[in-house]
Amino acid sequence: MKRSYWTLIGALLFGVCALSFILALVGVNLTILKFLNSIGSFGSITIRIVGMFLGIIIMYLSKADLSND
Repeated sequence: MKRSYWTLIGALLFGVCALSFILALVGVNLTILKFLNSIGSFGSITIRIVGMFLGIIIMYLSKADLSND
Protein backbone atom coordinates (compact mmCIF):
# COMPACT_ATOMS: atom_id res chain seq x y z
CA MET A 1 0.00 0.00 0.00
CA LYS A 2 1.09 3.52 -0.57
CA ARG A 3 2.26 5.74 2.23
CA SER A 4 -0.72 8.06 1.97
CA TYR A 5 -3.10 5.17 2.65
CA TRP A 6 -1.21 4.23 5.79
CA THR A 7 -1.28 7.86 6.91
CA LEU A 8 -5.04 7.95 6.39
CA ILE A 9 -5.50 4.69 8.32
CA GLY A 10 -3.39 6.00 11.19
CA ALA A 11 -5.22 9.32 11.28
CA LEU A 12 -8.62 7.61 11.27
CA LEU A 13 -7.56 5.18 14.00
CA PHE A 14 -6.24 8.01 16.16
CA GLY A 15 -9.26 10.22 15.51
CA VAL A 16 -11.88 7.57 16.25
CA CYS A 17 -10.11 6.37 19.39
CA ALA A 18 -9.49 9.90 20.67
CA LEU A 19 -13.10 10.91 20.05
CA SER A 20 -14.32 7.73 21.68
CA PHE A 21 -12.06 8.30 24.69
CA ILE A 22 -13.26 11.88 25.17
CA LEU A 23 -16.92 10.92 24.78
CA ALA A 24 -16.49 7.99 27.20
CA LEU A 25 -15.28 10.45 29.84
CA VAL A 26 -18.58 12.29 29.50
CA GLY A 27 -20.65 9.11 29.44
CA VAL A 28 -21.51 8.97 25.74
CA ASN A 29 -20.42 6.07 23.50
CA LEU A 30 -19.90 5.80 19.77
CA THR A 31 -22.15 3.21 18.12
CA ILE A 32 -19.27 1.76 16.13
CA LEU A 33 -17.32 0.96 19.32
CA LYS A 34 -20.23 -0.22 21.47
CA PHE A 35 -18.68 -3.68 21.80
CA LEU A 36 -15.95 -2.15 23.99
CA ASN A 37 -18.50 -1.58 26.76
CA SER A 38 -18.87 -5.33 27.26
CA ILE A 39 -15.17 -5.62 28.18
CA GLY A 40 -15.46 -3.39 31.20
CA SER A 41 -14.37 0.09 32.12
CA PHE A 42 -10.63 -0.50 32.53
CA GLY A 43 -10.30 -2.70 29.45
CA SER A 44 -12.32 -0.30 27.34
CA ILE A 45 -10.22 2.72 28.31
CA THR A 46 -7.02 0.73 27.79
CA ILE A 47 -8.02 -0.34 24.28
CA ARG A 48 -8.94 3.24 23.37
CA ILE A 49 -5.59 4.58 24.59
CA VAL A 50 -3.66 1.80 22.82
CA GLY A 51 -5.61 2.61 19.63
CA MET A 52 -4.58 6.25 19.87
CA PHE A 53 -0.92 5.31 20.28
CA LEU A 54 -1.11 2.82 17.41
CA GLY A 55 -2.62 5.51 15.18
CA ILE A 56 0.24 7.87 15.99
CA ILE A 57 2.83 5.13 15.41
CA ILE A 58 1.29 4.19 12.05
CA MET A 59 1.30 7.83 10.95
CA TYR A 60 4.90 8.29 12.07
CA LEU A 61 6.12 5.16 10.31
CA SER A 62 4.30 6.06 7.12
CA LYS A 63 6.00 9.44 7.02
CA ALA A 64 9.46 8.35 8.18
CA ASP A 65 12.19 7.56 5.70
CA LEU A 66 13.39 4.16 6.85
CA SER A 67 15.84 3.48 4.03
CA ASN A 68 19.52 3.28 4.87
CA ASP A 69 20.67 4.85 1.60
